[in-house]
Amino acid sequence: MRPLCLVVGLLLAGCAMPTTVQPRDAEGYRALRFIETVRLAGPAGQTWEFAAGTILAGDRRRDRDGALLYCGQMTERQGAATVRPVCAMKRGDILLVHADLFAEGFARPVPAGAIEPFRLR
Repeated sequence: MRPLCLVVGLLLAGCAMPTTVQPRDAEGYRALRFIETVRLAGPAGQTWEFAAGTILAGDRRRDRDGALLYCGQMTERQGAATVRPVCAMKRGDILLVHADLFAEGFARPVPAGAIEPFRLR
C-alpha cells in the first residue's frame, strides 16, 4: 500500500515538471557512470540502487530553469525489486534523485568517487 500512497502524494504535490529532450552534440551527451554500486534511502522505507556500471545520460533539461537532468534506470527495493526510470541532478557529492518530479529532488549524499562523469557518444 505504501507505493500507492507515494504515487497519490506525488500527484497531489503537482509532480512531473516539464522537460525537453536535448539533441546530442558532436562531443556526445554528458553522462554519469556509477563506478560502484550505490544504495540510497528513498521515501517510505524504499531503497534506491544504482548498480556498478549504471549510466545516466544528460539528455534532458527542465523547462522551468534549464537544469540538466541525467536520466536512466535504477532499482527500487521495497520488499521486491523493481527497475524504474529516474532523472537526477548531481551537485558535488550530492545526487538529487527524481529532479524531474520535484523542484530539487531528493538530495542524497554519494560516496566520493562512486560516480564518474564522461561523454556518451
